[in-house]
Amino acid sequence: MLFGILGNAFTWQIFVTQAFLNAVPGIIMQLMFIPTIVISVRKREGDVQERKGEKLKKSGSV
Repeated sequence: MLFGILGNAFTWQIFVTQAFLNAVPGIIMQLMFIPTIVISVRKREGDVQERKGEKLKKSGSV
């Protein structure tokens, strides 16, 4: 933004560099957090299914 205000040319190289530098932290965060979330959700689903199975066994429906 300062390049336009100061009268300097905003080149393609500057645009691509800034776009890449701004995107990298978000990409890294997604690579770290999404697998963690998926693993925890799958683990939670397994716990819920196990509990449902235990309830069915206790009630004699299985």
